[in-house]
Formats: sequence, structure tokens, C-alpha cells
Amino acid sequence: MPAAEMELERLRGWRTRPSRSHAIAGTLATIRTSLRRQSRRFDGLVDAWEDLLPRELARHTEIVAFRSGVLDVIAHGSPVAYQVNRLLRSGLLASMQRSCKGTLRKIRVRAR
Repeated sequence: MPAAEMELERLRGWRTRPSRSHAIAGTLATIRTSLRRQSRRFDGLVDAWEDLLPRELARHTEIVAFRSGVLDVIAHGSPVAYQVNRLLRSGLLASMQRSCKGTLRKIRVRAR
């Protein structure tokens, strides 16, 4: 094989992308571990939310996310969101922080 062809083959080896493994076992294990960790933190928040919030308001709210210490809650209607915000201002956030294990910095309420 001439030197030019050998050089061309060497360059082709560098320019092609390596084939990826299509096995998803590693990815699933990572996702499963992450979900377990989030589930432990999220369960305590849900229990505290249901215990500390009046039952009528708790029925009309949904906890949708917990990221970076911020709990996202959706209220079914603006009157419910207003009432929850009033409770937050009167000490609900501090009560939640005392009753939860994780770091809770803020509760964000949005009306649907």
C-alpha cells in the first residue's frame, strides 16, 4: 500500500465518529437512582404540604416540581392561589421548612 493511501486511512480513522452503544441499561440505572433520591425528598414535602395546609385548599392544589430548593405548586384557580399565598406570608413556609428534611427555600404558587 503506498504511503498516500496509508495516510488517507489514518485520517479517516480520526474523522469518523466511534459507534455508540445502544444498550440502555446504564442510562436506566442512572435514572432509577435519581428518581429514588428525588422521591425521598418529594414524599416528605407532599406529606408536610397536606398536613399543614387546610384540607379544602390542599384538595385544590398540586405539587408539580421541586428543584434547587424551590417547590412549585399549581392552584386550581386564582382565589385558591391567593389564599395559599396569604398562608405563605403568615408562616406556612417556615412551618414547611421545620417539618421537611430537605432544603426548602421558596414555594412558588401559580394559578391554572
